[in-house]
Order: sequence, then structure tokens, then C-alpha cells
Amino acid sequence: MAESATSEHTSSSSFSNLAARKEDNPALRSRWASEVEWKINPFDGSFDHFLETFLPSTSPCPELALHKPFTGLNTAAKFKEPAIYEPLIQGLRSLVQEFPADKRLEFVDSHANQLDFPLSQWAKHHGKTAPDISALQPGKPYAKVKRWQQVSLVFEAKNSLSADPTKIQTEKDVNTRIQLAKNARNMLIAHGALSCFVVGVYARQMRIFHFDHAAAVASPPFDYIRNPRCLQHFLWRFVHPAVGRPVVGRDETISVPLWDQWDVKWAEKQWKKLRGAQESDDVEESDYGEESEDGEESTDEEGFKFNCDECRVVSVPSTESGKEMQFLTIGALGLNPCLFSRATVVRVAISHDPNHPLVAIKDAWRQRDVRERETQFYIAMSEYFKEHDDEKPWGLPTMLCGVDFGDIETPVEVARPEPSSSRRYSESSHMLVGAVPVASSSSRPSTSRQRQQLATTLPTPNRRKRNVKPVVKTAKNAERNAQAVAQLPLSNTPHRTMSAFYRSCITPDLHNRNHMRIVVDLVGRSLDTFQMTQEFAWAFLDTIKGHMQAYKMGILHRDVSEGNIMIVDGQPFRGFIHDFDYSSFYRKAMDELKASGELSPPKKKTVLTSTSHRGKGIVARHKARREEKAREQLNVQNAMQAADAQPQNELKERTGTLRFMAIDFLSLRPGEKVVHLVQHDLESFYWVFIWIVLRHTRHEHPDGVDACRQLFDKDSERSCKLAKLDWLTQDRLVVKDNDPLTNLVGALTDLVEEAHPTGQSVAIPLTYETIIEVFEILLEEDGWPADDKAIPFKPVDTSKEVPAQKRPDTGVPSVTIGTKRAATEYPASQKRQRMDDGSKNRIHHETCP
Repeated sequence: MAESATSEHTSSSSFSNLAARKEDNPALRSRWASEVEWKINPFDGSFDHFLETFLPSTSPCPELALHKPFTGLNTAAKFKEPAIYEPLIQGLRSLVQEFPADKRLEFVDSHANQLDFPLSQWAKHHGKTAPDISALQPGKPYAKVKRWQQVSLVFEAKNSLSADPTKIQTEKDVNTRIQLAKNARNMLIAHGALSCFVVGVYARQMRIFHFDHAAAVASPPFDYIRNPRCLQHFLWRFVHPAVGRPVVGRDETISVPLWDQWDVKWAEKQWKKLRGAQESDDVEESDYGEESEDGEESTDEEGFKFNCDECRVVSVPSTESGKEMQFLTIGALGLNPCLFSRATVVRVAISHDPNHPLVAIKDAWRQRDVRERETQFYIAMSEYFKEHDDEKPWGLPTMLCGVDFGDIETPVEVARPEPSSSRRYSESSHMLVGAVPVASSSSRPSTSRQRQQLATTLPTPNRRKRNVKPVVKTAKNAERNAQAVAQLPLSNTPHRTMSAFYRSCITPDLHNRNHMRIVVDLVGRSLDTFQMTQEFAWAFLDTIKGHMQAYKMGILHRDVSEGNIMIVDGQPFRGFIHDFDYSSFYRKAMDELKASGELSPPKKKTVLTSTSHRGKGIVARHKARREEKAREQLNVQNAMQAADAQPQNELKERTGTLRFMAIDFLSLRPGEKVVHLVQHDLESFYWVFIWIVLRHTRHEHPDGVDACRQLFDKDSERSCKLAKLDWLTQDRLVVKDNDPLTNLVGALTDLVEEAHPTGQSVAIPLTYETIIEVFEILLEEDGWPADDKAIPFKPVDTSKEVPAQKRPDTGVPSVTIGTKRAATEYPASQKRQRMDDGSKNRIHHETCP
């Protein structure tokens, strides 16, 4: 089952207009509402069972003294919410006052503290958040909350029972869910956590929400004023996890660094170089102590910040020796900020290996039992180069080590505690929702396979979702549901999500995820850090060559986007492609299609109608060869329309980022399938190329800086498709004072236009050979500027009227390129002719007949 093609790469950091980043923006709220829809589900079971499932602990909570900690709390509706914060904090402090000193939580009123996004370099792209009450890290003394790295647990308080967002789906409930989800997302990113908890307070009632990257589960509600023991047991378990971590949900492979073991000054300079900052010998001294509370930062003259509090030591088992390797992360290069997603984070790290002092570490959450493990693709590449020792990687990283923690994680059964006063309270009338009897632990399966089989027996909650038939809540169904949920093992497997078992869908385990981590040898810069446009074009060429090399090994990337293409320094090549999460061993997949008869030649011979010639040069030179490719592709398309024997073949899954997705995949009819082929990836390269040009060069598009938003920021597949088709018919983009880049954009656009013709013309698919030749010829052109580094992209505030910018007069006559659909103007100074003797390769744009 394929994941959403849109949500995985959606980031507010990539919005092309300033209004989209504002917290009250309707589009941003709509994205969050879609993110949490059907993802926060109630737990079907008792409160004790919830604690045993999501907070496994080998340390039973002692019978600590309680003196009615919340009796002074007045939750009358006439009082505003801030009035209940201080009584809540005092009651929470009394619950943990007898905890061991190193396990004691400190609670702070933080509703007036607007906290930035956890990773500083993206803080300006995300809105600030202010949790009502924050629990600091265990054992930490009272301090004002300034950063999410200080927060271990969040309480969101409302003064009304009706504010419980799990009951009904009003507009207000959606806002409450979004608030919970934002707090969870920020805590997960701040700590690199595997899961986290947010507590909802609704007058006298509490719910505990468990979040991971698959879904969220809400505990049964309980009256914390009459039954504070439930809350106390939750807090005890939270700071006494079954595995040695400070709190439940933390990754035991991530720790705070001891600075005397790492060359931090060298790491800081490398990080600044990667971020494109101006290096300076006069760097302000930083407090490289243990997670300073004041967030000391090192700042250079351009305002770049190196935050030592975001550095962590990360451990990964070695692929070869099996021994644990340690790395110090010094900053994040890439981030997927979506909560219920792969949640990919790519960090730069230093190691003690002199051969690889600087590495890149990728953490992500892959769909369990749905996709190939990304490590398998890197292993296949490594084996290929071992067999072909005369060939070296070009535009491809090499995996140094990698692991799927979920696969190697051995379930550790957690013994059920003896019945306690907490159980007596949770099954008493003080519970606002009656507890459901739980089966004995002897009936629980101990293997993951048994758990997956049992998951299919879970009934769906009583709510409508698309075509899923709701389950009627009868006594019989309730008993069956309780028995099925009770059979889920009480295992400590934090690197394997379990929340999706409670989602309202027929196959919940397809939504569960495994935590994986990969370390590669190449550390790159993002495309928006190019120092010259020629460097950017060279990086693109070498990346396409790397894509071709992987394709030669039988690997199709299928997820080309701006975050997966990097500029690299100090290598024979200038760019590389990474992130093979959505890749396929396409030869295996194609063999499956052939075996099913779907790729057999069509019975009726296809007659091709040749397209009109669009000028001389590369675009026209290999037209006959590309038309032959078109015949092959048309056979595939006809065969796909004739049969659909294997609908689950992975090449039929739509993958990628919407804004960079090939036009063929947009706005498909119900049931329509398109095989993902190499030309679709090549088209995605084109859209990424245009994305960077529109955002970071001095082009002369009539819409100016708003051109990127007009083309890419669309709210539906249909509008995205129409915008891309319209782009191909517009005047070719002109980059100011950069004839080679202007010609390169024009030539690539012509090729993509040939792939999407109108009328009876045959689509001529993109090929490696033609695209690479276009790049190679134009990169040798004279006239590439030497001082045109990437300009910062300043989004347009669409809340104000922005008049369209008129194209400046270049002062030179123009030559028109005519097509059946549009006329393209190029200044005569940009006219280039390909020399027949081949001594100087040129591209020529002329009027088509």
C-alpha cells in the first residue's frame, strides 16, 4: 500500500508565499487538519492496560503518600484557562515529590513562552508554539522554558469537559487535535525521540495521548481530582522505562555528548562551510558543556548560528564488524516535519574514522512489510562495485553502516504488575468511561508475526472513514474488541510503532513503521547554496549520471526532489542523489509484469504520427532515436491498459513529491494505473531544476518572485497538472545576463514538451542520452557568470496585493520560436548554432517550419 504522494515531503519551509507560513493561515491549518484526520484514536481497554501497553516498566510504582493534591482546583467555566495552570502545577509537583531526585519532574507554566521550532535553522519557516504546562527533563531544577530540548512532557489544559477532542468532530475539536499534534511533533524532533506523550486536561477529566510516527492513541479518560493515583502511576512509569532511558520514548542510541571526546571547533567550521556561511577565525566562544540551559550559540559575522545544544552522539551497529560505531551530529541538512510520516531527518556528523571524518546520518521511519529496506539498495550498489572494480561510484553515496532497528529489535516481554490501588481506582466508578475487562497475560503471543495476525481481527472504531464500514458498538463487539486488544503483547519494542493498530482502517499494520538509520560517506550542500549557476548545473548533470548508474544496477529511484539532490565538494563529481526510500529493483518488478502478461506486445500495430521539427541542435538531432523509444513506451502503455493482473506491483505505486511529480501521474482517473519508468524520474529532475531557477536566480519571468508559487504551490493534482502543462506552452524563461542557463532551460523545456504533446502527436519520452548531452554541450558554453551565487528566496506575502512584474526591456531584438501551441522569444544575443564540424558544440534555436 503506497503512502500519500503529497504529505511525505510537504514542509512549511518550502512554501513559496509568506502568508502560508503564518499560524492563522487557512491553508496551513488545512494541512494540519488533514495530518491528524483519523490518526488520533481512543484506546479500547482499561487505563491500566493503556499504561502496560505504552509505558512498559520493570519498576512497580510504590504506594506513595497522596494528600488530595487537586482539591483546591476550581475548574468552573467562569474562570479563564490560565487561572487553572498554577493549581495544576502545584498538584503535579505533589504527585512526584517522593520520586527519587534524579527521576523527579519539575513542572513549569509555559503558556506565555513562545517556543521556536526545535531545529534553529528552520525556526523562521515554522510558527512558534506555547504549551500550557511543560515538564522539564527528570532531575532538572526549575528553569524558564526557552527551547523544546528542555521539555519532556506537555500538558494542554481546557476548562470544559466538552473540550475533549476524541468525542465529536467540531471545528474546535480539530483545533485542539492540531494543538496536541504540534506539541508532539516538536518534542519528537527536539529529542530524536521514538514516541512521546501529551496530556489533555478537560476540567476534572484527563486523557493521556501517546504519539509516534504512525498514529496517536488516547487513553480512557479518568477523574484526576478524585483519582490522582492514575496520574501518579503514569508519571512514575514515564520516568522508569523498561530500558535504560531517561523517559519512555527516548532513543537509547542517542545521548548528550561529552565534549572532551570530540573536536568541536573543527566540526563547527565544517558545518558552517556546508551551510554556505562565511568562515571566520574569530568565532565566539561557546559553552560546550552538558546541554546548557541558556542555549549558548556560536555566531559568525553573517548571523549563522551553531547551536551546541542540538548536537548529539548517535550510535549505529557496524555493517561489517557488528560493533557499535559512534558519531557526533552537528546539524541537520534535511527534514521532513510531518508528524505521521517517514519523518526523515538527515544530519551531518563527525566520526573518529580518519578515512571518513565527516558523514551524513539519515533517520527515517519506513512502512513495515510494505517496502524494500533502503539498506538493500546500498548493499546492491556495494556488491555491484565489488564485481566491477574498474567502475567507481559517480553521483552516488556509499553506505558505511546502516540498520533497521525494528527488524533487529527483539521483543522483551514486560511482566504484568500485581493488582494495585491504581487498578482498583481505574475499575471503580471514578472512571468516567467504564473499564473493559482484560484477558490474562498467558494468552498473549510473544512473536511479532502472531501480533500482526491478531491485528487483522481488531474491529474498526464506530466512525465513518471513506468506504470503511463502521462497526456497531454492541456488547458482543465490545467483548470481542477487548479480547483482541488484550492479546497484543506487552513488549518493549520502541523502534517499532504500534499506534496504527488502533487506527480506523482494515489493514492497520500496513501503517505501522520501523525506525531505520543509515550512515553514508558523502555530505552535501543543498541546491540553494550554489556559488555559481554553472556549479548548480554541473551538480545536476552529475546527479543524473548517478541516477543512470543506479538504473544500470537495476535500481529506479522514483522520488526525485530538491531534498534528494545535493552539491558536494572535494569529489570528482559535483553532485549526487540519495534517499532511496521509495526505490524499486525495477528489473524484478518488470519481470513480474511480464510474467503476468501485462508487458506483452499489443495485438494491434500502432501507427506513430511524427511531431513537427522544433529547430536544430540537440532537441532535433536524436529525434528519430527518441521516436523509437516512444514506440516501446506506447507498447507498455497499451499493455497496461489491457490488463491489470498484479495491481500491487510496486512500479504501479505513485511515489514522489507532488510539485515535482511527472505529469503522467497527476489527476489519474479512478482505477487508472501508470507504470513508473525512468522517463518519469527524468521529468522530475526537470521540475526540480525549474524550481531552483525560479527561486534562486535573477530571471525575467513576468510574475517575478511569485512565479514559483504560481507554478508549484497547488492544492490539487488537477491544478498542478494544468499549471505544468501551461508552463510548457509559455514563453521560455530568460535568466538575466546568463545566456547558457537560459538556453539550457529552453532546451530542457522543449524536451519535456515533446513528452506531453497535443493532438495526434506521439509523446517522445525523455532519455538519459539526450538530457546528458544537452547539459554537457551547454556547460561548455562561453558566458557562464562567475559571481552569480544563489540569491535568497523571499516569499511573497499573498495577503497583500502584489502587482505582476513587467519583463525588463533587454534592448536587443528577439527571435521567435514557433510551435503549434506557443511562440517562444529569445533575445538574438542568445541565439546559438551547432557547428557541423563538431569543433564547438552549440545549441541553436530557430523558427520551426
